[in-house]
Amino acid sequence: MLQITSPPPRRIGALLLCLAMAVGLSVMMQHNAGKASPAPLAGWIVSVIMLLACLCVIGRNLFFSESLSVARGAIVSVADADRPTYGTMAWSMSWWGFRGQRLLIETTEGGIPFGIGLSERQAADIIVRLEAFCGRQLAAADAPRRA
Repeated sequence: MLQITSPPPRRIGALLLCLAMAVGLSVMMQHNAGKASPAPLAGWIVSVIMLLACLCVIGRNLFFSESLSVARGAIVSVADADRPTYGTMAWSMSWWGFRGQRLLIETTEGGIPFGIGLSERQAADIIVRLEAFCGRQLAAADAPRRA
């Protein structure tokens, strides 16, 4: 078995936007703290939900990495995963740090997208490690290669 890991995505735009939203929500929640009417209560509920969503995005982008254990005979091929098209839902999820894996590892069980936080060089290094582990070429000629 070989275990490979991918670092967190660290999408700067998503992190900055969530940080700004979290600060704005905190200020709004403090401003409404002294008011005892139903309208601020609804605002509190929405604010808490949005704050939790922001914390999920921040946590995903800073702390959660991908890890994959593969068996020698299970890997069929490795290819560059298609980059999402601008404006699609896949692109949006990639921008927030929840999709956009760099590699598609084809196994006997199916395709596994992997490497959300990998740079091009790191992806090439993983391909080299997988090929050395399997003892044969796995990547197509157009896949990223280590220089």
